Amino acid sequence: MTHDEQWIANFNEQVKAIQIEFDAFLKSKSLSDYFDFHRDENGNITSLHFPQAHGLPREIEEALTEAFLKSKPKK
Repeated sequence: MTHDEQWIANFNEQVKAIQIEFDAFLKSKSLSDYFDFHRDENGNITSLHFPQAHGLPREIEEALTEAFLKSKPKK
């Protein structure tokens, strides 16, 4: 598993808990519809991006950002 694959796997584990909070807001889209990963010219993950953040509760965006940062594997 590559570094980025491990990072995404770790992130997805943390997203499970956020999904419960997200579901409480009764949004019509899937949580994963609200974010994507930005990659550098080499294809490595550099950041979490919220292109569909309109309507996404700020608490959820902050929780996803925190999960993204915490889930980065050690090199």
